[in-house]
Amino acid sequence: GIGLSWYARRRMVIELERSTFRSDRGAVSEVMDVGGPKTVQSLVSNVSDLLQRVFLIVAGGTNAVMFYNYCWKYIGMVNLPARAYDSAMVPVCASAYGQRDFRKMKDGYYYAVKMVLVFGLIFTVVLFIFSEPLMAILTYEESMETLRPQFVWTLRVSAFLIPFVALMGIGSSMLQSMRKSRVSMYYYFLWGFLKLGLYAVAAYGFHSYELIIYSMVAVHVFGGICLLCLAHSEFCKIQENAVRAQD
Repeated sequence: GIGLSWYARRRMVIELERSTFRSDRGAVSEVMDVGGPKTVQSLVSNVSDLLQRVFLIVAGGTNAVMFYNYCWKYIGMVNLPARAYDSAMVPVCASAYGQRDFRKMKDGYYYAVKMVLVFGLIFTVVLFIFSEPLMAILTYEESMETLRPQFVWTLRVSAFLIPFVALMGIGSSMLQSMRKSRVSMYYYFLWGFLKLGLYAVAAYGFHSYELIIYSMVAVHVFGGICLLCLAHSEFCKIQENAVRAQD
């Protein structure tokens, strides 16, 4: 509603006119080249999150899903600053990429990495230290008191993946800003299969809920580091190609 009112009062930088609503194959192709892989990437991530609940139930019953869901309420909340930074980084780095201003692009990328790591480490420490009172808020009923230690353990272990979830977002956004969304999409396919494979082994091979949680942390650590390295590698390639073209 606020956005529409701004458009109506012509308070936006870009004004919408009827004459501008016409098909532009070049623009549509460019949008789909970036948005299509990003959409598929989100679908892969969400579908893998849905399927992993099957392995949680196999390993620890319905209580395991409850332990997981309750803990991710906090993890999802503390990841909001990181998501804000990786979203804000895209237009900044994409604009710099279009201008071939690699210095600005690099500065924006490193600044986003630094900030999400700072927030991620702070929230990891906070959730680890205050896991018991935080979980007590969600388990105050008498019937839940016996399960509270498992809730606390799950939150404490899961807290270690927070910085790496943030790095996955930064790496994906950096690739998107360089029009390399397909690289990120293919990586998420590989990462999703790896994650579900480890969960399947933990569930059907060891019937261990704890092993699933350890696997979850491990795949996010692996995912954050690898996706960040992929983004850095692609950036170096683009920068080297630009230098060669100038020579």
